[in-house]
Amino acid sequence: MKNLFVLPLALALSVGCSTQRASENTDNRQAAAPQEPAAPADNRTEEQRRAEQQESAKSAGEKIGEKAREAEIRTRDERQQIKEGAAEAAEKIKKGAKVAAEDIKAAAAGAKEGWNRTAEGGAINVNTASQADLEAAGLSKAEAQSVIQHRPYRAKEDLKSVLTANGYEKISARAVVK
Repeated sequence: MKNLFVLPLALALSVGCSTQRASENTDNRQAAAPQEPAAPADNRTEEQRRAEQQESAKSAGEKIGEKAREAEIRTRDERQQIKEGAAEAAEKIKKGAKVAAEDIKAAAAGAKEGWNRTAEGGAINVNTASQADLEAAGLSKAEAQSVIQHRPYRAKEDLKSVLTANGYEKISARAVVK
């Protein structure tokens, strides 16, 4: 029975020694590990730290404000340049539109004149012919102006009341009334 009592006692002592050795090993490892250098002592007060943080924030805010002002100035200048460019472009478009309108009117007048002329012998519509066309047909400047002033005509014979007999003979072969 003596052996039965000794065995648990020996086991308990062996466990106790192992636990003690394990804790000693842990203490030795912690002592052997390099320790971080202690932070330098901060002798500033909490109020001084807050003041420094506020000053830093103020400085950062001023820098942001300066950049924002610079961006606003650039934006304002760019908007002004765009407005000026748009005004110049609008002026060019107006001039181009005027020229195009004049060209269209001239083309329409030419088409109308060509429509009014026939292919056979170059007939002249006395209601739409220009002074130059009437003069080219043989009328004098005064006769051409008189024909234009007394428009419209219903028949080419109406020209007899406006022109001399000689003037009527010059134009009657080519004159048409439309």
